[in-house]
Amino acid sequence: MLHRIFALLCCFLCILRAEYSCDEFKCSDYKIGLGALAGIHNTSLHDMSMLGITLNTLFSQYSAKYGFMWNLTFGFLNANVKNGNNNVIAYDKDRFNTYGAYIDSTIFLGKNVKNDVQNPLFLGVVLGLGGFIFDEKYGVPDSALFALGLGLSGSYLMQNNLALEYGISYLYGFYGIYTYPETYQKYSPARFG
Repeated sequence: MLHRIFALLCCFLCILRAEYSCDEFKCSDYKIGLGALAGIHNTSLHDMSMLGITLNTLFSQYSAKYGFMWNLTFGFLNANVKNGNNNVIAYDKDRFNTYGAYIDSTIFLGKNVKNDVQNPLFLGVVLGLGGFIFDEKYGVPDSALFALGLGLSGSYLMQNNLALEYGISYLYGFYGIYTYPETYQKYSPARFG
C-alpha cells in the first residue's frame, strides 16, 4: 500500500565536541553535535512535514589505503500530518500533529584513491538504515528503510589545523518495513478475507 514514498531531510549541525588525531600511517576522527532537522515525508496515505532536533555522532578511521566512517543521528520530531483521515491511520482527523523520533545510521567503507593520509579521497560503498517512529495513539505507520549505494568522501588539510571536508553519495532503498497501527491490523480486510 505504501508504494510511493518521498522523503527529504535537511540537517544543520552545531559541533559540541570534536577530536582529530593523525600520524604517518592512519588518522582517527570523531564528532558529536546538535542539529536541526526539517523535512517532508510523502506516501500514498498521507503528507507530512516535520521539524525536530537531532543528536549526531560521527567516527572515522582511515589509512593511505582504506577508510571507514560511521555516522549515527537520533532526533525528536514534531510532525504535521495532512490527508490522514483514511482506513490505515487510526485517528479520525484529516489534519493533526504528532510526535516521533528519527533514527539514521550510515556506514561508509572506501578505498583511498589518492593514497595520501593528510588529504585523502575515498570512493566506496555506503550502507544505510533510517527509520521513523511515531506516537502510537495517532496510528501513523512507523517505517524503516535499508539502503545501499556509492559515495565519494574526502578532506583537504588547510592552515592552522583546519580541514575542508566534503562528500557526496547516492543510496537506493532496497528494502522497507512498515508497522501499521493495531486498529488497522484488527479491522484489515486481509484478516477477514
